[in-house]
Amino acid sequence: MGEQSFSKKDILKSYVSPLKLETFHSLYHQDLSVWLQNGKKVLTAGEVPCSYGEIHKIFTQAFRKTEVESMELNHVLILGFGAGTIASILQDEMGRECHMIGIEIDPVIIEIGREHFNTGRFKHAEIIQGRADQLNLMKDMKFDLIVCDVFLGKEVPAEVESMEFFEQVQGLLNKNGLFLFRKFLESFKEEVKFSTIEKVFARVFPVHESIKVNKQNKVLSGWNKLPPKLRKVYY
Repeated sequence: MGEQSFSKKDILKSYVSPLKLETFHSLYHQDLSVWLQNGKKVLTAGEVPCSYGEIHKIFTQAFRKTEVESMELNHVLILGFGAGTIASILQDEMGRECHMIGIEIDPVIIEIGREHFNTGRFKHAEIIQGRADQLNLMKDMKFDLIVCDVFLGKEVPAEVESMEFFEQVQGLLNKNGLFLFRKFLESFKEEVKFSTIEKVFARVFPVHESIKVNKQNKVLSGWNKLPPKLRKVYY
């Protein structure tokens, strides 16, 4: 189903209003839906974008801001793999052939990825069902890029907003590695909470930046050493 084709009529309709293709239920999400939107498939959890569509826009912008295209990428860890948005940007759009490990807690989303989004095309990707905060199994590995896009509905689980988690991630980065952490903000309360999280993040990643990609999404970027634009100055 990853190569499913659509009539021109349906594709044109999807630019006016998204067409629901199939709905799934899981232990972690009551309503997972695959849609045809603007001529392409997207995945939502309830009303929240989950993979592709808006998520693609967010990380395309975050990658551009952090100059990911100029990085040497051999090993990438994706926490909250979903249906493969990050892997798609890296492999399909940037032409990277790096080894990717994707962690996804929901087995139903993993299956949706296979059936509807052809995640089997990611030649160098290993998709593992598990929790994003259980990183001790990777303690002997190092990554050039780690992306955290972990959500249950609109909420980021508390365990991946903690100092302990950020320190674990920092320990998995290569010396010039980059960590990207997305947060969805829809209220003033969430903005205040984000400020607290950013302070914790800054204690682990002194070289960091808060990237506002749109009204409701921010991405924290943390460098293990220096970002590319400063590395050119100091080295």
